[in-house]
Amino acid sequence: MAFSVRMSDLELCRPASHNNQWRAKPGCPAHLVAPLEHKVNSFPPEWLEPPKTGETFDTIAECEGRLRAYALAEGFDIVKRGGGTEKVPGTRFCCYHHGEKTRNWRGLEDEVQRDYQGNVTSRRQREATLFHQTGCNWSARVSQKVLGPRGSGVTTFLLTVLCDEHTGHRLTDNPLEYLSHQKSLDEYQIWKRKATEHRDAKVPYADSMRVLEAEVGMSFDPKHYYNLRRGQNGGNAGS
Repeated sequence: MAFSVRMSDLELCRPASHNNQWRAKPGCPAHLVAPLEHKVNSFPPEWLEPPKTGETFDTIAECEGRLRAYALAEGFDIVKRGGGTEKVPGTRFCCYHHGEKTRNWRGLEDEVQRDYQGNVTSRRQREATLFHQTGCNWSARVSQKVLGPRGSGVTTFLLTVLCDEHTGHRLTDNPLEYLSHQKSLDEYQIWKRKATEHRDAKVPYADSMRVLEAEVGMSFDPKHYYNLRRGQNGGNAGS
């Protein structure tokens, strides 16, 4: 997915980074360095360290925020995959690249089928389908634990690191390749609000991007823009 951020006047006024602040990796595109560093440095410094078994949180959401902060700084993304019950709340977090094969929810053919003239006759429309699942084993689990005597009602959420190694994929220098990380930026939220207003007013993509690049400093590809109206702008960005 095409994605760009222009350093705005607001970003130019941000305080200069101190030596102990997190810095973007060398391969991060220059135009993304400022918003990425600003976002990562907004987290508690300890959240940028590798997660450890035994960390405690008040809520599952707090734990997820901590893990997402670490993933953003390291260059990967996480997804939730169940892991709790109604009686014992909890969840399992996996690397975005977990699993062995992309789920085929729509029952598409494994390969594109064409007639003798080369026209696509199958439901799968593209040869170059991206398979994000690489069998990565990185995962962690958070579950509710009772503190003190049973029945005290005092609980916490305990983190257990199941696997801290990534397999089958690289840790990217540009974590904003992942749409979930893009959406966490303040700049994205401003862009989305303004872009949705343009979609409701039926402003053409090119005209909208021209305005938003000047006002917000962000742009996305046409598919992302037109899907705003359908509420289907989820998923992940391509590299």
